[in-house]
Amino acid sequence: MNVRTTVILLIVFAALGSYYLFVERDKPTEMEQERLARAVFDVERDSIAALNLTYEGLETRCEKGDGGWEMVEPVRAKADETAMAALLERISKLEADRFIPAEEMGSPADFGLDSPFIEIGLTLSSPADSHWVLLGDKTPTGDSYYSFADNRDEIALISSSVVDNNFKKKPFDLRDKTVLEFEVDQVTAMEITHGAVELRMERRKGGPWKLVEPIEARGEDTEINSVLFDLKNTKIREFTDEDPADLAPFGLDDPAAVVKLFIGAGRRLTSISFGNETDEGGTVYALRSGYSNVVEVDTRIMDKVKVDQTDLRRKRILDFEAADVAAIDIAMGDSLFAGVRDSAGEWTALAPESKPLKKWKMNGVSSQLAFLRAFSFVDDTEPDLQRMGLAEPRVIVTVTLSDSAVVSLDLGSVEDDELYVRAEGQVAKVSDDFLQDMIELVRDPPYVEEEEEEGDE
Repeated sequence: MNVRTTVILLIVFAALGSYYLFVERDKPTEMEQERLARAVFDVERDSIAALNLTYEGLETRCEKGDGGWEMVEPVRAKADETAMAALLERISKLEADRFIPAEEMGSPADFGLDSPFIEIGLTLSSPADSHWVLLGDKTPTGDSYYSFADNRDEIALISSSVVDNNFKKKPFDLRDKTVLEFEVDQVTAMEITHGAVELRMERRKGGPWKLVEPIEARGEDTEINSVLFDLKNTKIREFTDEDPADLAPFGLDDPAAVVKLFIGAGRRLTSISFGNETDEGGTVYALRSGYSNVVEVDTRIMDKVKVDQTDLRRKRILDFEAADVAAIDIAMGDSLFAGVRDSAGEWTALAPESKPLKKWKMNGVSSQLAFLRAFSFVDDTEPDLQRMGLAEPRVIVTVTLSDSAVVSLDLGSVEDDELYVRAEGQVAKVSDDFLQDMIELVRDPPYVEEEEEEGDE
């Protein structure tokens, strides 16, 4: 092959490549051509700036702003972003099963298009344009709806499942139904009021919850956060009255419960008040700060917030982890049990005898102490310690931690199968089984038997 032939072939290949690059590559594929042929109209979802949808005589208009989608008709309110995204995606890719040519068309009334049961209108921002589609009767087989779009000279048959599952939307369906808008980890304080109960709890960002009213105590983080998560995830079931003249018929002039949330460093306040249960049952009237309308929410959320201090108070009596226990002393009158754990995790008794202790048993006691939970608390200003057996405790448990901190627990008398205990000035009731377990440790320490030691060797 000479140089001249090589140059000619290179020119041909370059020409073919350019033809594909600039002509063939931009041509739609066969599949894309079929899709375009079925398209009722072809728009990009992100270019839609406004939506009008009328279903069963109820018109909804939503417009896209800088902050997202907003409903402007029949009321001005925030739109449901998820519902809007799903609806617009389906509309932008709306396709027909087939088209009825113009020569086969009769009167619009023959297809129910003179009084359509669904009307959809779109306003586009880029490029500036508008589109619309009307949906009329079902076909005799029931698997499609007749539709007419953008003054086309043909009628499109659109799948019944597409219409029924996506386009039968009323204002409620496209309206944002968030009860309270906040992030759980941003809440720094919460107040709950119902009846005579007034609770207030606070925390530093990312820190543990603390009850401050009506008492000061460590909060139960799991329970408090559970209330917040339920409030965040509760949805409005009905928009009852957009501008009520009187709150009394809803029980909101004197609410059954009120929750206030203080959010972020600026302590932004958002709140919700709960009124009467509706006549139908299952929902309760509510009023939110920043809104004038009365809404209905599931009664379970009001039941969730009607708690008392015991529900939201930390139930663990002692504040340490089992793995941090370095020594346990149990004093009962003149009797004493003392056990220490070395750096390898092995336990040894110092009293009443110096002997190795069963590791599994002592680790279990450490966990039992660390996770000891109260049934209830005694918050009297001057509790009757004599009656509770805590003036002269029957048993005193002292726990030394790996950082040398010392925690003490007094065990008193038993009342109705519950044991009075005191730690760090806090009096509570726990299971009386705990007392028996501590007594057993003193009377029958869990020494390692000789055969066990020999077996270990």
